[in-house]
Amino acid sequence: MDDNKRKTLLDHVAGATVRHSSPFADLDVPAIRATPPPEVIERWIKPFYLVRPDEAAWTEALRPLLDELDEDMVRDLLTYFNWRPRIVAAYFATVRNYSSLEEHLGRLLLRSDVCYAGRGYALALTSFNTPGSLAYMTQYLDYYLDQPDLWFDQGEVVAGVTHLDRRNGTKLIDAYRERWARFTSNKPNWDLGRTIERFDRDLNLLTAFGVSVDAP
Repeated sequence: MDDNKRKTLLDHVAGATVRHSSPFADLDVPAIRATPPPEVIERWIKPFYLVRPDEAAWTEALRPLLDELDEDMVRDLLTYFNWRPRIVAAYFATVRNYSSLEEHLGRLLLRSDVCYAGRGYALALTSFNTPGSLAYMTQYLDYYLDQPDLWFDQGEVVAGVTHLDRRNGTKLIDAYRERWARFTSNKPNWDLGRTIERFDRDLNLLTAFGVSVDAP
């Protein structure tokens, strides 16, 4: 297998299943294409990336590791060019409220280099509830809702903005309703109500878990 084919295969396995160009391609983010060390995979990635935060197994796996979880660990996981460590890192950033990672997570969301991880970025950015995190999500919608052939994480980001509207007493999502309808016109199985319900449940569980473990 030549080098180009090998790189394409590795990118596909990492989650880069859709090649696309966007205005965000030049946003600088650290990216390591190597595989994480085996001990990191076994301890910090495998127990979490396929288990939803609303499953008891997720919190049970994390609880004994909390004393070892810090911001450097989360930042390191975000640097791997692979959806698995990145979505896990986004979940951890939500639990720990690592809002200092807002720019990193926001740029990853806008770039959308790998599949699946975007829902984690949206959860973390929503949990931060800052002008900056909201700006990343609305910037994402401004572009990706006009890309009907890119079936990415538009639903989760709409859910995040909707959540913050309820929390902040705003109506920002109103500006996107028509564009959402156009975007989903060729996606009959996209159920926004179900996506919002699931997003709210995961967000509430992750943030509540963070509060409970940090309580005196």
